[in-house]
Amino acid sequence: GGSGRAMAAEPLRRAAVGWDAPANLACAFVDNRITTSRYHAYNFVFVNLREQFRRKANFYFLVISLLMIIGWYMPRLFQSSINPWGTLGTLLFVLGVTMVKEGVEDKARHRADRRENNSPVRALRHGKRIVVCKQDLRVGDYVLVKNREQFPADLICMASADLRGQCFVETSNIDGETNLKIRKVPQALVDANLHSFETLPTDGTFECEAPNKDIHN
Repeated sequence: GGSGRAMAAEPLRRAAVGWDAPANLACAFVDNRITTSRYHAYNFVFVNLREQFRRKANFYFLVISLLMIIGWYMPRLFQSSINPWGTLGTLLFVLGVTMVKEGVEDKARHRADRRENNSPVRALRHGKRIVVCKQDLRVGDYVLVKNREQFPADLICMASADLRGQCFVETSNIDGETNLKIRKVPQALVDANLHSFETLPTDGTFECEAPNKDIHN
């Protein structure tokens, strides 16, 4: 026995070099599109109202308003001496202002998503350099990232301008740490002296961990 924390083994993912490799197509990997927006035009009203009525105060005043309407218009059941439209009108005003505010904010998120998803990325497909939108990257693509550029996707370091096969990565936008972390090219590729983008293998498979929260492992 030991005092260490037991962790379930994460299954490995296997993929192939080349976005159109049969192994990748068979796995139906998701695309590289990011989405930070919460609503679409067809579901905005419904989803927004659902989220607003999850707040206890809004739900409370909705129930009170409905009871007041029943008591005002159906005195046989029970009587309400207060006109319900004052309370209901205030609730509708609050809901409307909140809906407009969240709609404006979500529209800005849609614009930011489009800008990010359509940003250009240098990739290598079938031995040729091409420029694709970030959202069009696929599992198996080689991606060229230059100094001080952001990574457009989760990547495995396959080549580096450093002769030792090293690169230094900053993860401050993930965990807030500004110190550089070393990532290394697999030793077999370093020994093969593959430093050029175009000389990387055009076939083969690789294994990696499934997505998890342990970014420092």
